[in-house]
Amino acid sequence: MASIATRDKIYWAGGLVQNQPNSSTVEIRDIYTQASSFACLFQSNAWFDAVLKNNKIVFFTGADWVPTRRINSTYMM
Repeated sequence: MASIATRDKIYWAGGLVQNQPNSSTVEIRDIYTQASSFACLFQSNAWFDAVLKNNKIVFFTGADWVPTRRINSTYMM
């Protein structure tokens, strides 16, 4: 799972749950209200990271693991 905090929000994206496909869900938690909203990555992802660039969150260098190959992806929010 990738995570990053910026402004008044925390973002958790993707991840892996044992015996389940990788997740494409992005949870966005407001630190003041504790309310969550949700968005989606364009593809499921695990083993990746997030950075802030030009006021945009960039999720990068992820991999959707398939038994014999690895597919890289990038997603901007």
